[in-house]
Order: sequence, then structure tokens, then C-alpha cells
Amino acid sequence: MALIPSDAGLRIRLTDDNPLQPLARPQVISPDLPELRPGQRFTANIQEVLPDNSYRALVAGKSLTLSLPEAAKAGDTLELVVIDRTPRAILAQVDSLRQGQNFSAHILEVLPGNTYRATVAGRELTLQLEEPAQAGQTLDLHVVDRSPATIIAERVPQPEVGTGNYPYATLSRAARLIGDLLTPEGESVSAAPLARGQPLLAQGATSVTGLAAALAKAVTQSGLFYEAHQAQWVAGKRPLDALLAEPQGRHSEPALLAAQARAGADAGAPLGSSESKAAGLKPESIAEHKNATLATIPEDLRPLVQQQLDAVATQRLLWHGEIWPGQEMEWQIERRKGDERSGTEEEERWSTRLKLTTPGLGQIQAAVNLAGGAASLVIAAGNADVAAKLRAATPALEQALTAAGVPVSGIAVKHEAT
Repeated sequence: MALIPSDAGLRIRLTDDNPLQPLARPQVISPDLPELRPGQRFTANIQEVLPDNSYRALVAGKSLTLSLPEAAKAGDTLELVVIDRTPRAILAQVDSLRQGQNFSAHILEVLPGNTYRATVAGRELTLQLEEPAQAGQTLDLHVVDRSPATIIAERVPQPEVGTGNYPYATLSRAARLIGDLLTPEGESVSAAPLARGQPLLAQGATSVTGLAAALAKAVTQSGLFYEAHQAQWVAGKRPLDALLAEPQGRHSEPALLAAQARAGADAGAPLGSSESKAAGLKPESIAEHKNATLATIPEDLRPLVQQQLDAVATQRLLWHGEIWPGQEMEWQIERRKGDERSGTEEEERWSTRLKLTTPGLGQIQAAVNLAGGAASLVIAAGNADVAAKLRAATPALEQALTAAGVPVSGIAVKHEAT
């Protein structure tokens, strides 16, 4: 019979027990998280999937822990928006509100400056709306633009009952504005008052040069070409004073123009260049100015804008007014393109017509057509004797036009009731 040593049990336990391991140093969670605030957008590259819908991600060059409601996988690059944050993690969700997207928002609170606190897809954010809204409303909206803190949106128009319109068709704000400005079928565009209702010349024309300069100024400063002149100003080819002299320019915001001028000076760019318009101006300020411009048109400019739309559609400009006190004139400028059906490329043609009654010559009509670098003139007089005098003076007229750099392809004078 064998005897078991009294310390055998102790030796067995010591042999079977796992050896004690040194304690690992606790991992310190870095508090150096990027300064991401609720509502702010950011881009994250997913590096590792962690438990409980959390992820190790690279954001702005820093590795941090994200908590997302949506599933993601390593290697994904996500556009996210911050919902909340803790000392250890940033709670975010995929940013679904991009420019041009429709969404539904519930208004929680009315804030100053046409802004609202609202909930969208279960999260709170700040909205800027053109049309007023009230707390408690649920609105169908369309993203126009956005800043890091604000969604700039407009209401999605609802189709009228019984119109048969496609229910998901929407028009942009600019298209709706143009539709409101267009005159109904069968109605003519109302005249836009130009030159503040004053004659172009204080007295009768004493020289051809003075009359031509006055007519050119009337067209240039009419406001019908304001957007083209804006583009010239941006390119540094038109002075700001000339732009402000037009009817639309008199409604410009001095503060915004001053900011653009200062930005151009600071950036070393010429006033009105594309660099000077962009530098130093906050994107949300530009967006707000653009939205305000589209939202409302001053009443005194509405006829002028309607005239602009008509001129674009017809390629024709009609002017009626006093060229000097007591002397009215009708003036038409028209742009004509070649016949596209002919299959040949013809250079565009310009024509201008004048109709006025002078003390010495009576009623006169003159039509000038410009094509191929030369001008052809047709002059009609209501009096036979006046027509004869004008016909005798055509050589002198042709010589004067040629000396002024306008080659003449022909001049015709006729007598007809005008």
C-alpha cells in the first residue's frame, strides 16, 4: 500500500494553475477629437468595424471612434453629419440632405432672419426658408444650398387638383419667377420708363455726333443689357459707376458691393474680377443675396425685366420717347439671323428704324440694314419735295458715312405716306 505525501495536493494545484500574468496598462482614450459640432458635415474613412455599431475611422487626419445607425464596412468613405458627441465617440449619420434633394421637415421653432429650428429624419437642424412658416407645420422642401450650420431650402410646389400635371415635376425658383413675369397670351408687354422720363437731349441736336452719343447712351443705360454688363464688370471691362447708373444698379446693396471692392483690393485683384467677387465673402452671404434677388423684384423694375424677356424672345428692341423737348421719336433695333434651312452659314444681320417728325422735313422714316460689314439705307418722306431734296443729298450722305467708317452698299429715297 502506497502512502500519498501530505503536500501532494498543494503541488498539483500549483502545477495546474495558470501562471499569473502582469497586468496590462489601461488604454487611455485620447480626448483630442476633432472639433465637430452637432449639425456639422464631415468626411470619414472607415478603418475598422467595432462592436455595437461603432467604427474606427480617419477624420481630418485623426483616428477616432464613430457611432453610426447605418451599417458600414472597412474602406468606406462616408459623408456624415454630427448628431451628438461624447468624450469618447462622435455620434453621426449619413448626410442625406444634398443640394437638389427633396425632404420633409417638421417646424419646431421660428427663429430670426427667416430661419427655423426643425426636425428632419429624427434630427434637429436649422432651416432658412424664403416663405414664412409656423411652428407645428410639416413641410415638403427642396434643398437649394447649405452652409455648415444651415440648410437653405424652398417649398416643393404642389400640383393643382385636376390639372393632370405630373405629380413629381417641379420647377426651379428661377423658372417660376420667369413664369410669373411673362405676360399672358394676347397681351403686350408694358413699356418700361427709361432715362427717368426725361428727354435724351436738353435741346435740339446741334451735331450728328451729339445725337448718336445720346442714342447710344439711352440703349446702354436702359437696363435691358444689365446682366451682360455685369459679366463685363466681373471681367474688369466695365467700371462700377456705369453699372450703378442703370436702373437695376440703383437697387444694388452698397454694403455687398463695398465688401466685394475690399475683397478685390485685399486679394490684389482688379475691381469686379471673378477673384474679387469670391475672395473675402462668406458663401452663405452670397447665397442669401442670390436668394433675395430671385425672391423679389422691385415693382419699378418689373416692367423692365418683362421687357428683357421680350427682347430675348424676339431679338427686337423698341424705343419710344422724346429725343429733345417736344420732339418724339420711334426707334427699333432688330437682330436677324440667316435662314438655317438654307444649309449655309450666313452672318447675322442688324436693322434699325427711325420714325420722327422734324420742323423742316416733316415726317421721316429711315431704315438702316447692316450686313457683310456694309450698310444699306431706305429713307421715306411724306412730302414729295422733301423726298427730292433728300435724294439730291444722298451723295453727301454716302460720303459722310464712308468717312465715319461705315461702308454703304446702297441708299434709296422714296416718297410715300408715313
